[in-house]
Amino acid sequence: GGTGEGRSICLKNLNLAGCDLGGEAGPVFSLLPRSVECLDLSANRLRTPSVEGLASVLWSGWLQKILSLDLSDNPLGPSGLRALAKGLSSTPQSLSLQSLKLARTKARAEGMEALAEALKAKKTTSLQTLDLAENEMRPAGLKHLASAVNAEAVPRLIVLILKKNFLSHVTARERDYTPATELLSTSSLKKLEELDLSENGLFDQVMEGGGGGEGGAVPLSAAAIAVPGRFPKLRRLDLGKGELETYDEGMCMSSLQLAAFAIAFLVEGAPSLEELEIPDGDLEEPPVGVFALSIAISAGRLAKLKGFKMCGRREMTGEAFATLGRSLATGNTSLLQTLDLEMCRENPEEAVEAIAEAIRGGGLGS
Repeated sequence: GGTGEGRSICLKNLNLAGCDLGGEAGPVFSLLPRSVECLDLSANRLRTPSVEGLASVLWSGWLQKILSLDLSDNPLGPSGLRALAKGLSSTPQSLSLQSLKLARTKARAEGMEALAEALKAKKTTSLQTLDLAENEMRPAGLKHLASAVNAEAVPRLIVLILKKNFLSHVTARERDYTPATELLSTSSLKKLEELDLSENGLFDQVMEGGGGGEGGAVPLSAAAIAVPGRFPKLRRLDLGKGELETYDEGMCMSSLQLAAFAIAFLVEGAPSLEELEIPDGDLEEPPVGVFALSIAISAGRLAKLKGFKMCGRREMTGEAFATLGRSLATGNTSLLQTLDLEMCRENPEEAVEAIAEAIRGGGLGS
């Protein structure tokens, strides 16, 4: 077990990322010292047999002190996730695990189901960071995750990364927003500070008259994120990069969705965001979303922003850009350190002048 007579190994951080351990690395894990707290196994071509070895070590209680486990960029697939889930849920006592990174592991919906059931065993309730980016979980996988969240399986979660998971796409044309609605309606993520929903196209459908979106699905409102008391500690929200190259049509945030999102921040008790990224607006629409966002900024409802990015919105006309620039010049975003704006059309001169004046007058930047 990595110890010799009269001696003990106190290794806490072990980074084996990119060491090409391969698919038969299972026996290696039984040699790890019990003292390991942070284990990085990312990008090692690990497959199910290797994960079964790791799961066995977890199940035996040998790595009881582990705080961080990174298996990102390994082709685990659903079977690998099932093996890991067994290890996490079968430990003799609760783990101290705080960070679990499984980005780009080809988990898909089946793997998410296994992971969700493991989380529900509540042996990992200490989790603070869960990275599930780019796993093509789709609505079916998100449904399992939302079920685990609502079962109070991750009550201490601070960071949740769901980037590029096709969260509303059953197929290229059929949409299902129900699991996303369930997740964003939860009351079980009170400690969440960082939420990454980027490159999912969750808010591309127009909300009007209660009508359905593609395939008759009822669209999800972006305002759900800002409901008072739902995510009271949310500080970083990434909704960016609206276009997914896998599909013919870009997936963005419609202007009306942006408006609903911005207006939600006018309500007392909405989250005090520090970093915000807005996705593309790939539709030819009136700029009501940009105007609504300008109102929220002018009203001081985004006063704690330190980073703000909004690019690729075709509705950003010269008038809309100027209005946004003037709102930023009010002095109600004086903490802003990073600003990334893009106007697709017309002359940005008026907006640039307003922002420049704000910088000169101390209205932007601390």
